[in-house]
Amino acid sequence: MVSGGFDPLHAGHLNLLEHARTLGVVVEVVVERGEWVSLKHSVLLHESDRVRLVASLKVVDKAHLNPDPNGDCSCLVRRLKPSIYL
Repeated sequence: MVSGGFDPLHAGHLNLLEHARTLGVVVEVVVERGEWVSLKHSVLLHESDRVRLVASLKVVDKAHLNPDPNGDCSCLVRRLKPSIYL
C-alpha cells in the first residue's frame, strides 16, 4: 500500500509505485483528500480526478480515496491489511 496526495502526479510518484510493484503482488494506493493537499499547496486536481489517474496506471491494482480529510489512512490500513505500507 502506498499513500500520497498525487497532486500533481509526477515521475517520482511513478518511481515509488513501480518500486512497490517489485515488493508485492497487489499495489493499492490511498489518495489523500483535497483538504489534506491544501495544507501543503493549492489544490491543482480534484480528488476524484487524482483517484482516477492513479487507478489508471498499469502498476496500480486499486486506488482508494482516503475517507479521512486529515490524512490519517489507518482505517484503510486496518481494513485492507497490506503486508507492506510505503
